[in-house]
Amino acid sequence: MKKLLAILGLSCIFCSQQVMAAEKYGFVNLTNVMNQYNYAKNVHAKIQTQENEIDKFVQNAQQKMKNAKSNDEAKQIEESSKKELGLKIENLKKYSDSELQKIQTNINEAVKQVGKLEGYSLIVTDSSVLYGATDISTKVINQLNKK
Repeated sequence: MKKLLAILGLSCIFCSQQVMAAEKYGFVNLTNVMNQYNYAKNVHAKIQTQENEIDKFVQNAQQKMKNAKSNDEAKQIEESSKKELGLKIENLKKYSDSELQKIQTNINEAVKQVGKLEGYSLIVTDSSVLYGATDISTKVINQLNKK
């Protein structure tokens, strides 16, 4: 009976050491991923283009107001420009928010895929890591850019 308990005890110790040895931890640098994710780069470029178009619209509206022949005409231009500007900004915000949501979802999915493929039991962001863990950011970027 004592031998049986000793064998069970030793087997539990060896099994627990193997399980602990199999644990893999990693972290992801989200800033790096965002900067190197091709889809995110394209979205950022589109947003920048739309912001530049809004700036040009504002400059044109200001020029039209300066060139107006009367105060009434200037007020009309101002009113219509404000409405149009508000719509442009609202549309840009909606686009930006929806695309950011897609990017976050894609990154989360890529992290999960890399975690499963590589056998990681825990993956955290770089802001949570003080020391240790393996940086898997490059693997996540590669997974994202495959699509």
